[in-house]
Amino acid sequence: MSQNQTRTPHTVKCIDVVTSQGRLSGQLGRVMVETLCGRGFDSRAIASPAEMDRRPDVLLFICDFQVVEAYEKRFRQWSEPPLTAWWFLETLPPGDLSEEFLKAGRKIARCYWPNILTDIFPPLSKYIRTRGPGQKPKCNNFTVLPQKILAYKLMAQLRQKGYNTSNLDYRDIFWTMCRLDNIKRVYSQYPIDIMFSSTLSRCQALTQMGINAHLLPIGYHSMWGENLAYENRDVDVVFLGHIRKKKGKRGLIVRHVEQQMQRHGIKMKVVKDGCFGRERTELLNRTKILLDVVRMPWELPGMRMLIAASCGTLNITCGYAGDDAVYRPGEHFVETSPSKLVDTIQYYLNNESQRHKIAVQARNFLLQKNSFADTVEKVLKVFQNQL
Repeated sequence: MSQNQTRTPHTVKCIDVVTSQGRLSGQLGRVMVETLCGRGFDSRAIASPAEMDRRPDVLLFICDFQVVEAYEKRFRQWSEPPLTAWWFLETLPPGDLSEEFLKAGRKIARCYWPNILTDIFPPLSKYIRTRGPGQKPKCNNFTVLPQKILAYKLMAQLRQKGYNTSNLDYRDIFWTMCRLDNIKRVYSQYPIDIMFSSTLSRCQALTQMGINAHLLPIGYHSMWGENLAYENRDVDVVFLGHIRKKKGKRGLIVRHVEQQMQRHGIKMKVVKDGCFGRERTELLNRTKILLDVVRMPWELPGMRMLIAASCGTLNITCGYAGDDAVYRPGEHFVETSPSKLVDTIQYYLNNESQRHKIAVQARNFLLQKNSFADTVEKVLKVFQNQL
């Protein structure tokens, strides 16, 4: 809609930031508003459509597609919608895929048997739970079987492209394709003028769908962590992250590393959830190496890089095979494969000078070239160019 509108040129003064209930979205929204206000803009964080009592010059969404859809009535109330931007933070498929792959992926995203059956036999809707566009399905063996079959076929194609899928689960393929399908639908139905995405691979995926996206990495802010200059780092290795279940591939790698570390007398701490803020900062300031087991081999999301480098901790990443536009392996982090992971960890534990050198380089890069102030500056330049 708004992609074809001609806007009245004006100076941006009022910027409202819409966030979702997610932790990262809320944190970014607060920091964005704080930084914009510090630069003299009239900016507010908006948590629901009911809180929006004015028409801003710019409306910035930092959220998922469902939140954007919730503002449909607000868009219809404005004769000329504000300049609307969407900073999308979730994982998408790689951006170098064939049309055949994307077509199969769209089948996965829409392949939900209860919906298909009730379309054919409407009376079954009394007994079978269906879902609307964008809603998460209630998964069981009956509903996920077609998704599994298609997802494993797509994983074979990814391996042909050179991606290591050893950490990848069929659900990862399913949800990334669902997101891409939903973004395309929302982008075509709502007045989104500008798309931002935090990694190069996500920008490439959106571009392949015909959506011009600007690369906007998440910059450093003290809320991600800080170097407390502890004299002694008494924890050798830490893993921070969600592990789905015992059979999850990421969990298998983490447990294998943990067992090997124990055999060699190395201290490893696995924190599956609930470690944030000051508690996380203090833990990472005691830690020599932060282990990052990447689920999607084509992208480096960057949050573990931020929290590790902020605290002067070396980040060792396993399973990443992409081309990141922000962080460079060997300079800002260490990249390795699952088969070499244990040996790589042991090497950098035994070579303190090399470990310290990379950790310092990563922190200096954040402070000098990838701060949140730099992130906001990029956003404002895009806004002014669009107007």
